[in-house]
Amino acid sequence: MSELIDTSELTRFAAELAAAPVKLAAGLEPVVEHSAERFAARARADAPKTRPWLSPPEGIQVLAGDDPGSKVVATGLDPRGNPVGMLQEFGTSVMAPQPFFFQQEEPVADEFEAAAAVVADRVL
Repeated sequence: MSELIDTSELTRFAAELAAAPVKLAAGLEPVVEHSAERFAARARADAPKTRPWLSPPEGIQVLAGDDPGSKVVATGLDPRGNPVGMLQEFGTSVMAPQPFFFQQEEPVADEFEAAAAVVADRVL
């Protein structure tokens, strides 16, 4: 009778654990993309109708972020080159704020967290 005691099980587990971040990042890419597009669509829908250049896709865009797999949702400039999104969101000395952008964060974050948890359960 004999019992083999070695580290093969631990080594296999360590290899799976080491691969987890790459698998998770790959699984989350579509979730990040979808969340960014939802954020942009919601912001476009809530943008002040008196500023029509915020409503089309060019007005609020989803851009590639600095890190792989990241996205940035950004407002564009008005026809005169002014950062109209920021001016509408926060107001000016002569215009009250008309928030439309950052209020999208909470509902989209809730959706993102739920979708990310599903991916994490599937991948890990």
